[in-house]
Amino acid sequence: MPESVSTSAADTVAPRSKIGDRLANLGWGTLGAAPLMAAAFLLTPSAKGVGTHQQLGLPPCTFLYLTGFPCAFCGMTTSWTHAAHGHVLSSITTQPMGFALFAVDVALVLWIFGSAIAGRPGFRPEALLSWIPRSVWWSALALTLGSWAMKIAVVRGWI
Repeated sequence: MPESVSTSAADTVAPRSKIGDRLANLGWGTLGAAPLMAAAFLLTPSAKGVGTHQQLGLPPCTFLYLTGFPCAFCGMTTSWTHAAHGHVLSSITTQPMGFALFAVDVALVLWIFGSAIAGRPGFRPEALLSWIPRSVWWSALALTLGSWAMKIAVVRGWI
């Protein structure tokens, strides 16, 4: 007797071609991750440690304006700009989480473009996000809160 063959939804989806995967990876790298680094490289870091994003036509931080305290993301663009210019220590001292995110973006760009060159399967954000352990997410939250506390202390002149 012949064995019954079951098919899942994944079996019915046609696999992408190598060219399709290469184009998908190039698209993600060129339109997704790389422009952030390019923008940071083109900006001039603010001497105040916040406000670099205003060079992009964005308004000042409303939270900082209303409370006198920086928001959790104050200094991120300044930190990225320092990192893009190779000023690692300035990037870390401006906003540690900003430097961490910049490093992740650099690694992601290199991995995506490397995947395009090597013809590896196309980048899938949902696959990457599901691969990251829960402990990494908690660590990122802790680093964000710690960076925020440090930024508050610096802006308020406590350190």
